[in-house]
Amino acid sequence: MFVDSVDEALQVDPNIGYLLVRLVSHPGLDHIVWRLACRPSSWTVDLTEGLSTALPGFEELELLPLSVSELRMMAGADADDFLEAVEQAGLTHLLALPLHASNLLNDWRLSRQMPASRSVAMQHAVTRMLTETSNARLTVLDDQRRLLIAERLAAISMFCSVGSYALGSAQTATDGGIGSSSIPVNSVPTHIEPDLAGSPLTVTDIREVLGTALFTAAGHGAVAFSHQSYREFLAATYLVRRRVSGQRLVSVLGADVNGLVPGPMIEVLGWLLASGASVSDALIEDNAKELLSTTGLELLDDQARERMVDAILHGAANGTIDEGWRADTSGLSHPGLARQVRDAMAGASNPWVVFWICRIARQCAVHEAADDLLAIALDPAWSYPMRVEAVKAFAEVAPRSRMSELAPLLDLSPEQDPFDEILAATLRAVLPDAVDFARIRNALRPGRASNYIGAYRLLLRELPTLIPPDDVVPALTDALSRRPEHMDRAFDDLIAGLLRRAWEMRDPDVAEVVGAALGSDRLGSLQMFRGEDLPWQTDDDPGMRRAMAVAALAAHEQAFAAVHDLRMLTPSDLVWLIDWMPTAPPQALENAQIVLRLLAWNVADAETADYILAVDEDHPAYRELAAFQGYTGIASRPKWLRYHIESAEGPSETESRSKLRAAFIRARTNVDDWWRTVVLLASGDTQGLVSWDLKSRPLWSTLGAAEQDDLLRLGLDYLNARQPDVSRWAGRDQLPVDDVMPDWTAVFLLATLAAHHPDMLANVEPTAWESWAPVITLMPAYLSEGNWRRIRNAATQVGREAIDDALRRQVRDGVGSSFAHHPLADFSDNRLIAVVEQVARSTTESEDRRDEAIGVLVEHAPDVALDAARAALNDDIVPPAAFATVARLAPEELIAEWIAQDRLGPLEHLRDLNLDGLSDTSLGALAGMLLDKLPFAEDTDGSDDFADVTPESAARQMRMRLLQSMAVRGMSSSLAALRQGRPAAVQEHIRHLLQEARTREALANWQPLQPGTFMEVVASADARFVRDSAGLLRVLLEKLEEIQNDLRKRGTYRSLWDGEPGDNAGASPKGEDTISDWLVDQLRLRLQPHVVVDREIQVTRRKAAGIGTRIDITATSGGSQIGRVLFEAKRIDNRELQTAIGDQLVSRYMDPAGLRHGIYAVYWTAPALRPRSWHRKYPDADALAEELRVQAQRHRPRRYVEVVVLDIGPPD
Repeated sequence: MFVDSVDEALQVDPNIGYLLVRLVSHPGLDHIVWRLACRPSSWTVDLTEGLSTALPGFEELELLPLSVSELRMMAGADADDFLEAVEQAGLTHLLALPLHASNLLNDWRLSRQMPASRSVAMQHAVTRMLTETSNARLTVLDDQRRLLIAERLAAISMFCSVGSYALGSAQTATDGGIGSSSIPVNSVPTHIEPDLAGSPLTVTDIREVLGTALFTAAGHGAVAFSHQSYREFLAATYLVRRRVSGQRLVSVLGADVNGLVPGPMIEVLGWLLASGASVSDALIEDNAKELLSTTGLELLDDQARERMVDAILHGAANGTIDEGWRADTSGLSHPGLARQVRDAMAGASNPWVVFWICRIARQCAVHEAADDLLAIALDPAWSYPMRVEAVKAFAEVAPRSRMSELAPLLDLSPEQDPFDEILAATLRAVLPDAVDFARIRNALRPGRASNYIGAYRLLLRELPTLIPPDDVVPALTDALSRRPEHMDRAFDDLIAGLLRRAWEMRDPDVAEVVGAALGSDRLGSLQMFRGEDLPWQTDDDPGMRRAMAVAALAAHEQAFAAVHDLRMLTPSDLVWLIDWMPTAPPQALENAQIVLRLLAWNVADAETADYILAVDEDHPAYRELAAFQGYTGIASRPKWLRYHIESAEGPSETESRSKLRAAFIRARTNVDDWWRTVVLLASGDTQGLVSWDLKSRPLWSTLGAAEQDDLLRLGLDYLNARQPDVSRWAGRDQLPVDDVMPDWTAVFLLATLAAHHPDMLANVEPTAWESWAPVITLMPAYLSEGNWRRIRNAATQVGREAIDDALRRQVRDGVGSSFAHHPLADFSDNRLIAVVEQVARSTTESEDRRDEAIGVLVEHAPDVALDAARAALNDDIVPPAAFATVARLAPEELIAEWIAQDRLGPLEHLRDLNLDGLSDTSLGALAGMLLDKLPFAEDTDGSDDFADVTPESAARQMRMRLLQSMAVRGMSSSLAALRQGRPAAVQEHIRHLLQEARTREALANWQPLQPGTFMEVVASADARFVRDSAGLLRVLLEKLEEIQNDLRKRGTYRSLWDGEPGDNAGASPKGEDTISDWLVDQLRLRLQPHVVVDREIQVTRRKAAGIGTRIDITATSGGSQIGRVLFEAKRIDNRELQTAIGDQLVSRYMDPAGLRHGIYAVYWTAPALRPRSWHRKYPDADALAEELRVQAQRHRPRRYVEVVVLDIGPPD
């Protein structure tokens, strides 16, 4: 039964859901299979729970996206044109849902047009989905208001990390298991905003929008945007409409951590740029590379594109942007691009600037850059990857007639082109005819780096199709002459491809030339074809093939190998070969005779065989064919043709059975002989002799049922009566059957009983378990782990205790081999762990045993392992595992001493270092020490580092792992600090990691806004959102600028003076503490209650004019992370003015507290206003500020100190 339009029925009567549940619950309808269709916004949690109770196996399903075949079926005859138009318009994401696809198809059929741009397309799609098409649904909103609400919902979704909107109440949403990314619809802020004025925004309005096709089911009675791109586009539109810009925009986008926009927000920034919104240059520059991949890039105006290009080139110059191998810059083309590229080329300072110049010029077709690109390509000062980019760009923008200017690049040395990448790019540019082909042919050679898979290797396989027909044969002969002795598959592919093209010419003269070349190739054979068919095997021409063979046979004294291996001649050619040999040139005859001998072993048919037998003695082929005439006796054949098998005859089955029964009779008389019957059950089979299951042995099935039972009962008697003697076999290299089987057969019996008759194990006496337990634990592991454990698990309680106790004694006494992987070792048993700990701590044990014990403890009792390892570090001989354990379980402890002493310990200890256990501080410090000890510039090739791990090679690998871990943790400041002042090689390694660190730092530190907070930030141009100390620092600087403005324009400076400055010769600024108190009050007025500004408690204040000796001001915020900024303030007459940044603010206050952000404030006034006793230095406030900022820069990036010179005097 299919029930459609449940959502429309609910609009008419909300009780329909209750009635529907009652209906499907009716006992008389339980045979019906129900299918219900409903809009996501109307499908409630109550309906889900009711139907789940009424219908066992009830499932909620979301409509799957349409497949291409289904779309074609929908579009019919218009399918090809429609799908092409959709793809060109960038609207493929609208085709997933049937309703969207149908609407788009109908619109297209009417106008035969798609929206002109992605922006228009996006607006069209959103408008279409927001439009209500059902007459049954009651709507109260007009289209514009519905769109405005959708924009707000998108903004809340993006910036508050709301993944879905629960349609029930808050309580219902929580009970339904909705995660923190979902909020109930009645919790969506309904703040009034200008464009929504006129009537209050209600929850009902929001529900109506959530019920449109713009939203889809998200489960648990919630809905979400049907596609991520819609909420990105609408969120950007919302910010534009609310005029969010400047620092507010930075905070909303989450870029206030380090300037980078976290990944999910980059598309919003792209749409903002496309809409012409006010976006700062800093925001563009910090995110330029990421913006290249955004949807809105193609919509930028020329000014925005120019800003983007400037940002990319500037970022490449200062090291914040490096590679962009997958970047698409084609959307950056604008009228002034040629000028930008030329200007950048004139000041190119590093390879990445060159890279982006080439990439932009190529993808944007900057034809004016051709000369600069050619200069880069020909300049050996640039690295080969940059020259490759230049060649590719030149090939795109320069006219075809200029390609010959690249010719010098065909002959570069290995130093300039180590991996043939420049050669590959150049060949692609000049082929097929831009340069004389003789020059090109001379450039074709095997790759310089055989293990490098790059552009040249790929080009060699494609090259045969690019060479002009007249040059194929010369290229083939040259390539064959240059074929290396080592295997080069790519070069062989070139030869194979050229050979196919030559064969396709169907020219006997060409065949002869090819044959002569192949015959001269002493390295030849099938390696060139790697199992593929030869051209003449798939498209044979016997005449050409034989002509090729004739030329090959005369080419070289060993040409027979090429002719035979390359199948130039086959057994079908035997008659022709015999007939040709009398006329063969002397230099070809010997090769022909060898080929004849090889082919004659596989005569094609009887006619050929008769022809061979008819060859007379005067024929040149007779000597090779004589062996096939007459006959030879078998006895006279050489030994290598004989097939002789010798095997020692074993006892017959009858004899084996007889021996078994005799042993059985003896065992009944003397149970001590029982073990021999078990041996005889194997019937001489070595594998059967050590089989754990007696019933699988060859002669077991020959026993009757009673005999089988009797054998097992006798075995139990043997177990209970006999005492094993492990000394006869334990730990010995030679294991005679008579020494081992008296004990081992008893274990085999136990294993058999455990598998087939576990109840019989109850008949094993307690003393027998104690006697046989050492045998069980000491036996070599012929049994699988499961079968070992089956014996123990099937044993009685006494038996299990005996086995466990035997194993503990074995571990303690060091009997037997390794215990770490013993099948019966249960390391969850604290008694066994205690024994292992004794071994680990014992100084009388061997180093290997202690290492093994520590390794077991690390895996099964890490706390015990760490204690034992720490104790072992104080022993005279320290087991290596002790260092490894501390490095793994307490790395901070191991490294702390090295850092404290500023000296690396033994490098071998780094091999097991657990980087996850190191603090950020230790991670950075250790990385710095390793960079000092092992600079990148001194690294060797590194190819041996993995084959032969030495302490130094391990340390070098750890050095890179440390830097990578810092990047993964987002430690951008620490990486930047490590980079400062180091050699270029180190800076280059760290630079790329620094970019990754900044990306991860931005993402890790971004926290979503609360919906209410977001609406407040959007509503007020003065609002700021403080996420951390960096954000707090920016807000404080803004407020200090406001305070300075008040001092200058509102006359508040009078509060800071004793007397009126300027009019009173005795006027003097108040003391530092008094001014700082006033500054705190001013900051509190502007920032409370969101930021707390404190003056630390001072037990005794000096006189009012005193200087003070404490932190002057501390500002603390409570955003997503606690933000804290320290102030140090000095009046202009303070003697410590020039030293306080480093000596006080950084060293005395910020470093001990681990704080990164501070403000150094100077209370300045003009020299003319200062008391007579004060000095007249620093007459210019701006010059003083700049001088102090130079000092502050020295502490970056570990400490960020901003300098503020506050003019406390009256206005000029």
